[in-house]
Amino acid sequence: MRVFIAMDIKDDAIKDNIIRKQRSILELINAKPVKADQLHFTLLFLGEINGNMLELIKDKLKDIKFKPINVRYKKVGVFPKPRNARVIWIGVDEQSSRELIKVAKMVEERLAPLGFRADKEFKAHITILRVKNKVNCNNIISDEEFGEEILDEIKIKESRLTQSGPIYSDLFTIHAS
Repeated sequence: MRVFIAMDIKDDAIKDNIIRKQRSILELINAKPVKADQLHFTLLFLGEINGNMLELIKDKLKDIKFKPINVRYKKVGVFPKPRNARVIWIGVDEQSSRELIKVAKMVEERLAPLGFRADKEFKAHITILRVKNKVNCNNIISDEEFGEEILDEIKIKESRLTQSGPIYSDLFTIHAS
C-alpha cells in the first residue's frame, strides 16, 4: 500500500473558498484539480509499505503529543518557479507554518528509526492544482486569504492511484493532546 502522513482541511467554508480559487485559475491554465475532500498537508510521504510496517508506524505515532494548531490559510503560490509551474498551492501564515513544521518534524523523528526520512524540507502548503504543461503563473501568485480553522488530527492515509486520480483512505488517526 502507498502511504503518507497528513493533516486534512476539515472546514467546508475553507474548502469552498479554495475550490472557487481553483476554478478561477482553471479558466487561465490547463491543470488537474485536487478534489475538495482530498485537500491536506502532507507531513511525510512514506511510499509503498506492507501491513507489518503499517503496524510499526501506528505504534510509533499513536502517542505522539501535539497541540491543536490554529491554521490561517493565506497565499497562492507555485512550485518550482512561477515561470515553470508544475504545482499550484495554498499556503499559510508564518505562525501556522511554524506550528505545522514542528508537527512534521515530530512525525519524521518518530519514524526515522523505521527508515523514513523526508526527501525535501517540509513547506506548509496544500496542493490545489497539478499543471500539465509548463506554464508561466506569475499572474496567479497572490496573498489572498481563505479562512482559518483548528487542525487537531494527524492521519495515516493510503493513496490508491487510479486512472481518474488518487483515492485516499484514512488508515489511522492520532488526536491532539
